[in-house]
Amino acid sequence: MGDFVLSSRLGAAFKYVRQNAVFADVGTDHAFLPIALLKSGKIERAICSDINEGPLSSARKNAREQGVFDKIEFLLSDGARGLADKPFTDVAICGMGGELIRDIIKDAPHLKRGDVRLILQPMTKPKILRKFLYEAGFDILFEDYSSDAGKYYVTLVCEYRGGVIEASEVEMEIGKGETRVALNDAFYGYFRQKAASLQREIEGKTMGGLSADKEEELLRIINLILRGN
Repeated sequence: MGDFVLSSRLGAAFKYVRQNAVFADVGTDHAFLPIALLKSGKIERAICSDINEGPLSSARKNAREQGVFDKIEFLLSDGARGLADKPFTDVAICGMGGELIRDIIKDAPHLKRGDVRLILQPMTKPKILRKFLYEAGFDILFEDYSSDAGKYYVTLVCEYRGGVIEASEVEMEIGKGETRVALNDAFYGYFRQKAASLQREIEGKTMGGLSADKEEELLRIINLILRGN
């Protein structure tokens, strides 16, 4: 069976799963993350959930090949709905757009428990996801950045606290200052890429005679981050 090596993106999610967690992987696809967690000994049981049978079949095949099939429950479920009666503690929702992750959490009130950790990887629109999390009472404890094939990704690690957590427009865009962030090469690459995108947006708005005040303020803050201020 050999070693089971994760991509750097999934490796970022791996490290925030708590030791001995009852782990659920929503939208599991090939089940790479739960398989790696089981083979490492970090967890003893996992739930692999997907909305389609095809990915679950692939997950079962991989689990058999890696010798962990009997440690996984395979669940055909729309989002996280099927977890309602399951004894989970840590839930990963990775490889989807920020809006879809938001909708999955909205449709699963059983994720709103103080003992549950959510590990989220929005492929797009992290601002929309952060905004929802803050307004729905989820505190973002950690943000981590990774890169794969020239693309950068953010991992949001959060737990439910209740109430509305105040956040500015800038904080919804780039995260709150008190959140613990892994300052690695991917972090700086992510924000250099974001700065370049903002610069293009500012130039486009300026040429069109539109105000770019918000974008300019965000770019100013990102440039401060990149300079280490």
